[in-house]
Amino acid sequence: LLQAYVATDPRVRQFFVVLKAWARQRSLSDSQAVNSFGFTMMGLAFLLHERVVPPLQLVSTCSIDSKAWDQLEALQSDPEAVIDILKNKNATKCIQTGRTLSTHLAKGGGKGGNALINPYFMSDEQELSNWRSPNAKPVIQLLYEMFQLYGCEFDPLKHVVSPRLGSPFIKRDKHVDIARGTPLPANTVMEDPSRWSTEIRPLVVEDPFDQRLSCSRQATCEWVDGLFWEMRRAAWIIQSHGSNGGAGNVIDRLLSPPLFDVYGHPQVWASTYLHFAPIYEKVKCEGVGLDMRDIDLAIGGV
Repeated sequence: LLQAYVATDPRVRQFFVVLKAWARQRSLSDSQAVNSFGFTMMGLAFLLHERVVPPLQLVSTCSIDSKAWDQLEALQSDPEAVIDILKNKNATKCIQTGRTLSTHLAKGGGKGGNALINPYFMSDEQELSNWRSPNAKPVIQLLYEMFQLYGCEFDPLKHVVSPRLGSPFIKRDKHVDIARGTPLPANTVMEDPSRWSTEIRPLVVEDPFDQRLSCSRQATCEWVDGLFWEMRRAAWIIQSHGSNGGAGNVIDRLLSPPLFDVYGHPQVWASTYLHFAPIYEKVKCEGVGLDMRDIDLAIGGV
């Protein structure tokens, strides 16, 4: 799948190389939180959102017009259509031609490996080479906009990053298989923060084939807050240093290693506690269970 996307536009490889190098150099890429593949999926969802690449899992051709993009946006905002695709309820149709895509479902993922997954993506080499993106922005500008989007616009408690649906803004309540953990028992939340990542799932990055799996299922609250702090830093570096010496100097600054452990520093993770503490106190004092609906309502008022 990634090779197919790389074949559509020469900027894609450069974009992913810098993104993964940034995650590695800034000590972000972590097999226990979000690994290199997870960062790639976040980047891919952004590139799809910006129409740099075509949604290969939803097309039978790379000759896509504006109506097809409009169709994709309509699909992303249609709760029933989202659920149909994520759960493989009905045959997926090409957003350009309306043609039914492959209906072959493979077994994999889930407990015991019995979940049905859809492995389809458009891989015709000629079609891939014919793709011409309507977005002509250079790689450094795309990186800036990605860091800006995730660092300042993306709300991890309300949205799922979905490379299959081509958006970082799929609503969490439509992605129930991976976006919501089991309700937390009362009086255990504040005493056992190690359970936050599995019970609350503060960041959800969808696997492109098996929508039951999240590439970030072990990410903790403080790690997620540190990640978005790093993305805001990266956006600031590109914006403030972009005119001083060209892209090469910006990349060097972007990839400089951190001077301290941002995940252990209170200036970074304190905001996470401020977001979650009132919710946890409510659970602890009132003796009620906690699910994502409680979190969504609380964060909406922040």
